[in-house]
Amino acid sequence: HKLLQGNLKVKNLGLIIIDEEHRFGVLHKERLKKIDPSVDVLSISATPIPRTLQMALGGLRNISMISTPPHNRRQVMTYAGPWRDDLFRESVIREIARGGQIFYVHNRIDSIEKVALGIRRQFPGVAVDIAHGRMEEKALENAMSRFASRKTDLLVCTTIIESGLDLPGANTLVVDNAQDLGLAQMYQLRGRVGRREEQAYALFFYPSDQPLHHEAMERLEAIAGMDGSDGGFALAKRDMEIRGGGQIAGTRQHGHVERVGYHSYFKILEEEISLASGKKSVPVVNMDIRLPVVLPSAYVPQSSVRIVIFRKLLKVSNIREIEDLRNELRERFGPLPKSVDFMLASAVVRTLGPYHGLQYVRCNLRETCAAGEANQISCLPRRGGWLQKMDGTLVGPGGYSGMLELAGMINSPAKGKTEGL
Repeated sequence: HKLLQGNLKVKNLGLIIIDEEHRFGVLHKERLKKIDPSVDVLSISATPIPRTLQMALGGLRNISMISTPPHNRRQVMTYAGPWRDDLFRESVIREIARGGQIFYVHNRIDSIEKVALGIRRQFPGVAVDIAHGRMEEKALENAMSRFASRKTDLLVCTTIIESGLDLPGANTLVVDNAQDLGLAQMYQLRGRVGRREEQAYALFFYPSDQPLHHEAMERLEAIAGMDGSDGGFALAKRDMEIRGGGQIAGTRQHGHVERVGYHSYFKILEEEISLASGKKSVPVVNMDIRLPVVLPSAYVPQSSVRIVIFRKLLKVSNIREIEDLRNELRERFGPLPKSVDFMLASAVVRTLGPYHGLQYVRCNLRETCAAGEANQISCLPRRGGWLQKMDGTLVGPGGYSGMLELAGMINSPAKGKTEGL
């Protein structure tokens, strides 16, 4: 943290590596860059924060992934649900029986002693200890040392353990009041167990008598549903969906950009970047899609490859680039599923639509609406089921078929006109 204080001068600085990126704020990271504007920055995180992930998916930052798990590493079995005494007791007894250790996370220092006392009474033969950030340094060090040397069976602690620990004996994690934790926090805590070949368990409990906010429930469902070696990246994407991607040109690392919508936000941002760099901005349609726009993992298994494809899709600016991407997908992965056809059709509408008067398109399960310059829109060859309202808005069927039909109507008469755009 010496670099952040501004009183440390470094000559010929070429690279800054930020480990555990989620622990740093935007201003901290920008301060590091000011040391030398030309310095390269590598940010490392098991779960990228929404703002960083949004910048990567939008093509503003490069991203690479390590998808291969350590040899013989097993998936941590995860439960998220209301508190269950039977499940807690069974988990402790099972872990102690196989000679293992337990982390019990209670993130409220004021009541941590009371919780530890209750556990000691429930399990008289289990050695229970406490660790939290307000303890004296020596006492905390002794508590962690006892746990590392296996003199302690169960450690009641705060989220102080969420990073930097590699204790192969600890293979059960219990978290109470998990509804108060963020998704990245839960993922980091889950990573404290299952560090070797042993099967590990993670239990995220919330009070059975307390109604949960919908975002808390979504976080718990996301951590319970983790699967595969790219779980951290998948979880980061889910975190971005729940919390929003924050402000690329501001200091908020999450949030829904005042609900302006991703397509509008990226459109505005792209125009401003182009203006600042002296480039002519390319017009695109403002897309409001109320359907899942996904590249199925069953079709493209590697998440790192899916990122590259998403970025290509965001950058296409003409029909030739879209068709090149379509052919590449077909050659590499086989016939296109409906969801991928829908993605490509959306790209056709977004990039070619402005040349036919389209300014705004909304697509949901019920209908697809296209609005803009009425005179130009009226020139499009309408298919069965499509009607033009008095205000010029074109309305047709919803779902995947609606977007595919609209793309066909736009591309069909435009082949000669827009092929080289």
